[in-house]
Amino acid sequence: MTKLEFLATLEKALAGLPKEDCKRIVDYYCEMIDDRMEDGFSEEDAVKAAGTLEEIAQQAAQEAPQERPRRKMRTAHALSGWEITLLVLGAPLWLPLLATFAALVLTVVAVMASVLATAYAVGLSLVACFAAGVITAIQFASDNLPAQAAAYGGFALASAGLTVLAFAASNWTAKGLFTASKKALRGANALLAARGK
Repeated sequence: MTKLEFLATLEKALAGLPKEDCKRIVDYYCEMIDDRMEDGFSEEDAVKAAGTLEEIAQQAAQEAPQERPRRKMRTAHALSGWEITLLVLGAPLWLPLLATFAALVLTVVAVMASVLATAYAVGLSLVACFAAGVITAIQFASDNLPAQAAAYGGFALASAGLTVLAFAASNWTAKGLFTASKKALRGANALLAARGK
């Protein structure tokens, strides 16, 4: 049996397991066979050394974690009369606070987007400066004005260097904003989860 046939049959034999477990086991045996082949085994001998499909499937079924019982989800309860009254009477307080929070979140998102757009716009403008410097240097060189051609060539090279730095800074900024957003969402999620308990 070839390695591919063995792995395909193994995958079918493990069909009852969760996909992650099945993939992990198949990857393990794929690597095991590859290692043995690197050690000088023939493909057929490496497959035989892996064991029988029945043994592997039986061992995987025994080692598979039992399905955990699901937590009971809390069902939403109907609001009582006094809760509705408190919501209505408290609306002049909580409604502006909610609107302020929403406006604050939108402002933060808009500022982050504008910072990112500005960083990339600087990089693109430097690309344009590089192109203009090259074109102008070529034009001065063709007009037999070497000093001006050298000056614009230097300007083009400086623009190229600044372009690399600008795009590196833009990517660093984007990465930082993405990481900060992820952490903020995780924190808010944890806060909501803690309050829901």
